[in-house]
Amino acid sequence: MTLLQKLDRIPPFLCIAIGTGRKDGPSMLELAESTGIPIRTLERISSRTTWARIRTDTIGQISLHCSVDLIDVGPTMRYLKKTISSRSPLPNLKPIQRMAFNRRFIQWKSSQLKPASPAPASAPVKG
Repeated sequence: MTLLQKLDRIPPFLCIAIGTGRKDGPSMLELAESTGIPIRTLERISSRTTWARIRTDTIGQISLHCSVDLIDVGPTMRYLKKTISSRSPLPNLKPIQRMAFNRRFIQWKSSQLKPASPAPASAPVKG
């Protein structure tokens, strides 16, 4: 498993939604101020389903300020499972943010369920 595959277990949209969606979590503006990342850049990152082509220091700042451990995902996945099944999942998300989150979550989950393509058959060796 590559580092990118390991990080993509919790993609940017999910990391930011968990961080800003908690009752005690920061808003997007507070997150932008605390990380030093411009709000427009943070909004663009929060619409992505992969960490590819995002600088490692930016990934670290976002995950730190969202209180999400991207390497040990167990606690975050348990929190997410409990929250998604509750009556009010991620309570601080506004309705428009919730719609965007739901759309990205479905897209991400469907991409996770796709079977891996079979490896190409190797050519016979002539000898």
